[in-house]
Amino acid sequence: MFDLELINKLTNYYKKCDGKISTKQYQICGVCGYISSNKDHFNQCPACGAPISVFKPYEYNVSEKRLTVLNVHIHPVMTHFPGSFAVIQLLLFILSFFNLNLSGIPLGYGGVLDFFIVIFPAVVLLTMLTGILDGKLRYQQIQTPHLKKKVILGISLFMVSLLMVLFHTFSNQGQNTILVIFEGISILLALGLNGILGRIGGELVCGLKPRGKEV
Repeated sequence: MFDLELINKLTNYYKKCDGKISTKQYQICGVCGYISSNKDHFNQCPACGAPISVFKPYEYNVSEKRLTVLNVHIHPVMTHFPGSFAVIQLLLFILSFFNLNLSGIPLGYGGVLDFFIVIFPAVVLLTMLTGILDGKLRYQQIQTPHLKKKVILGISLFMVSLLMVLFHTFSNQGQNTILVIFEGISILLALGLNGILGRIGGELVCGLKPRGKEV
């Protein structure tokens, strides 16, 4: 009377999807992999510009709860901050040698540079934590080669940010030449690590969507 094999397949499928499967209708671009709701109306792919004819039905094999969290895009948004901070720190560090100020507030030591240096470790740590959360939710693991690299580089960036704070704090407002040099090196290292992390993130772009299947 009942197809037990079919029931078992559906049960296993449900378990793999870690909960209630998303019932919303989606479509995926056959060129770049951009996913949108069927309720979105456009004539071409918003990401790559391909015609709407290349879109195919797509089914998310993930729970509604997991999909809702992923769609907030916390980590992709957070990744912009460490890189921006690193660039600003380098510019302010260079400007600090010219004793410039903005509305009476020094751009270098004792002013704006202090803020960006001191808050940087917190920004890096928050970005790293959201990255781990994103990896767990999106790929259900963080042990893949690319994700391992990102974790290691993220920890390295965090350590460099702490050293940067130490060098900056004990440089005696930029009077200790040796510590100022080390601070400059740490800023360049932070910028380089951000660049490498960004490159790895770029290689993961094609995998930004959760695991699913085309239907």
